[in-house]
Amino acid sequence: MQRTMFLIAFVATALSAAQPHYETLTADAAKKDIMVFSRRNYAMFGFNDSAITIRLPRNDNSIYATVEYAKPVVVDKRGKPVAFEIEHGIYNFDNFTNEIRLQKASGKGPLEFSRVSGTITLKVPLAIKTTRVKKSKPIANIRFEGSSITLENMELPEPATFSKIQPLRAYDAKGSELERKGSSGLTITFDGNVAEVQIDHVETCATFTITYDLPPVPPLPDSQQGMAQTFIKETPGGVVKVRVEP
Repeated sequence: MQRTMFLIAFVATALSAAQPHYETLTADAAKKDIMVFSRRNYAMFGFNDSAITIRLPRNDNSIYATVEYAKPVVVDKRGKPVAFEIEHGIYNFDNFTNEIRLQKASGKGPLEFSRVSGTITLKVPLAIKTTRVKKSKPIANIRFEGSSITLENMELPEPATFSKIQPLRAYDAKGSELERKGSSGLTITFDGNVAEVQIDHVETCATFTITYDLPPVPPLPDSQQGMAQTFIKETPGGVVKVRVEP
């Protein structure tokens, strides 16, 4: 999803700057990198809740991907529906993953079930173009004003929550990236005089429809509570199908 007024939502941030590394992909290449699997939540809150996790293509293109989970079907060993609630996770920048977690309505203890099935719609940028605009050679819809810039009629892609990479980045005359301090309307202020901006544009995307039918994986031992896990592998007994939409 893209938002013309996206800039308003991103005010001062303490996140450190990061230089993006985008790749030009084919739909088939992106498809090979996509995985859906079961895992357990390691966090103190909701420890051992079952999660349905999707791994996206392993590059910075995935910062601009969108993931939509349809409500899954959860059943017990007899195939009868199990009542549950969903907690939505956020994009994991280290593992290129996103997920939903299944919880008891009471919130007490992990949900017990036999299978979970459903559909995920994933939209992945295949090509991202970065445009550089210098203060010495401005364009009509960007106005440079010292430590601020003002945009008009410009559409930007929306990055994942808490992304260190923003679709618009500002640099001083020495080429150092400037920290974003705040925004007002379509005017953004940075910590220093802006000499150049770099702007990301998503040029092409691919949409994937993913169906899954998964069992839960075994619970984590209590000794691993609060310890980050890097569990990424196919779920034994699971069935996952990925289809590229025309």
